[in-house]
Order: sequence, then structure tokens, then C-alpha cells
Amino acid sequence: MHDVTMLFPEFGPLSPATILLPDRVFPLPFFDWLSGWKQSKDCVDSLLTVIKPEVEQHEKTYDENDMRDFIDVYLKNIKECKDSTSSFFK
Repeated sequence: MHDVTMLFPEFGPLSPATILLPDRVFPLPFFDWLSGWKQSKDCVDSLLTVIKPEVEQHEKTYDENDMRDFIDVYLKNIKECKDSTSSFFK
């Protein structure tokens, strides 16, 4: 996942409802509310809070000869991927 705030730290988090113009950034927060963007983002953030520690634990105990579950298969695909355009490329 890429954090857009690294590019524009002075503006804080950017959302799809942000209008980018040449010299300025004009956030329109009410579009976030209308579109359901914040609720969707909060849901994804909640899922990542649960999933990320599991993936990290699997990375520490990974054994290519013992695929325990989906996370191990996911990690295997990441390790084997050579295509930089693939979502598995790391």
C-alpha cells in the first residue's frame, strides 16, 4: 500500500475527493462523507489491523516446504515473482 502523505506531508491524507490543481490542493471533505470513502477506508484499516500481524508472523516462520494456509501461498508468490508489474512483486 502506498502512502500518499509521504508525497505531500504538509496537506495530510489525500482522498479521491481531493481536487489537485497546479499550485494548490483543495480538499473537499464533504465528498468523502457523501461517497462513503471514509467508511470504506475505516473498514480496510480495521481489516489490516487484524491481517498485518498474521502476515508478519507467517513471514517469520515461513517454510517453503510446508504451505500451511493461504498466507503462506501468498508469501510464496511474492518471493517467486520477478515481474515488476505484478501485484505480487516486492
